[in-house]
Amino acid sequence: MNRPLLDPLVALGRRFVLPLMEAPARPAEESKVSTRIGFRLGSSTLLALPGTLAEIMDPPPVYRLPNTPDWCLGMINLRGNLLPVFNAHALLDETATRQPRLLILGSGTEAAGLMVDGLPFNVQLPAQGATTGRPPLHDLLEPHLGEFWRHEGELLISFDHRSFLRQLARMMEN
Repeated sequence: MNRPLLDPLVALGRRFVLPLMEAPARPAEESKVSTRIGFRLGSSTLLALPGTLAEIMDPPPVYRLPNTPDWCLGMINLRGNLLPVFNAHALLDETATRQPRLLILGSGTEAAGLMVDGLPFNVQLPAQGATTGRPPLHDLLEPHLGEFWRHEGELLISFDHRSFLRQLARMMEN
């Protein structure tokens, strides 16, 4: 199929979002590895759910919304789509420890931006083998946390961003 070529300036201006893919099938011993996107939020290192679409960028102009809490930074226009942007540091009473970046999680109507510390990273974890005995974290995060792993001396915690964003929406309604 012959497709017309994009103008180079248009092509360079595009941002690409690739879905996180599971590791290809390997022998039984190795096939139980899951690749996850990790990011730092204050003192916590969180893992996006498997298959979550994610995009990282320097924060673009954010347009404040009247009568919203400080932790709701406002809206951005991302390729013609309006997305809310949240500063979870303000909610968790923490300060950014690295250069803040905007992490877009999800797609469509479930997409939103979260300010995170530094760049996210990919990590390969065993599909089984989450550990127990995790210390409690901030009350606001607790209902959205799942299993966790100790990996290279760091505590990595599974984070359901969709339920977290729904909670933020409810908080804004009140």
